Parts: sequence; C-alpha cells; structure tokens
Amino acid sequence: MNLLALLLGSLLSSSSLGSLSNNTGVQKPQLEKLLILALPLILKYLTSISQSQSGLSSLFGALGAHQNRGSVESQIESADTEDGAKIVGHILGDDQDQVVDALSRESGVDSADVLNVLGTIAPYIM
Repeated sequence: MNLLALLLGSLLSSSSLGSLSNNTGVQKPQLEKLLILALPLILKYLTSISQSQSGLSSLFGALGAHQNRGSVESQIESADTEDGAKIVGHILGDDQDQVVDALSRESGVDSADVLNVLGTIAPYIM
C-alpha cells in the first residue's frame, strides 16, 4: 500500500471524518472531496521539499517534533491548528494562497475552512 492510500484510508474513515467535521465545522461530504484533492498535492510538495539536503533536514526535524502516536481521531481532536498552519505554510511555501484557492474552488469549501482543515490534519501527516 502506498502512502497516499494509507493516509486517505485513515482520514476518510467514518470516525476520522466525524472528528474532523466536529473540529472544523465542515460537513463530511465536503471534507471527503477536499481530502481527496488535497492529500496528493501535499505529498507532491513534501516530495519536492525532500529533493534538497536542506529540505530533507527540515522534514526530519519536523518529523521529530511531531510524534503523536494516538489514533487518527485523537490526533485530529487534539490538533494544534496554529502549529498545523505553520506546517502547511512550510509545505506549500509561496504557493499556499494559490493552492488553497484552487482547493476551495474544486471542493466547494471556503478558503478559510480549507486552511483550517489543512492545519488540523498537518500534524497527523507529519
């Protein structure tokens, strides 16, 4: 199983979607669509970052700082969205506004809610 399938499988479970919906206020059908669109993009950006030595070092540092081993649902419920927003900013860099706007258009989720969802799941992805 590849990383994308693993992440999608865990985040699209009924309990994970329920926790994410409760935490962000976004309805489950919209969350599902948003996650299906967003996760491949996030992995693409992470892959790009890992191509340089400095990027790889940065990722290892972030991975070391985010070692929550709880269930997906508990990680979503206890997510530090401020920290998650920083993670999203580091992953997407200068493309953040463009990516968030595109995800908003494609998913039908408001841009502020897209950022909130991404910030909530970012610590889990790390």
